[in-house]
Amino acid sequence: MLQSSHDVPQAIANNIIGSFNIKKFRNAVINWITESNQALQEIENPAFRTIIGAASKEALTVLWKSRTSVHNHILADFKAFLPAVRIKL
Repeated sequence: MLQSSHDVPQAIANNIIGSFNIKKFRNAVINWITESNQALQEIENPAFRTIIGAASKEALTVLWKSRTSVHNHILADFKAFLPAVRIKL
């Protein structure tokens, strides 16, 4: 969040505000979970949620609330990509 004590040109502020991409953020979270072998329950960890919220309030609002939500998202992605994998095999 920009503080009123700083003079930031409007174009820069608009770029910062408009640059958040929900899909990229969620994919990055999934990649972090899978590549670092994190438990899905880490998404519920208050310390993790505090870090995300400190970085971006918008990110915190679109972050899954539960491990079940993350699981369902990963499973839906898997099912969506399965036909393409079958073709390649």
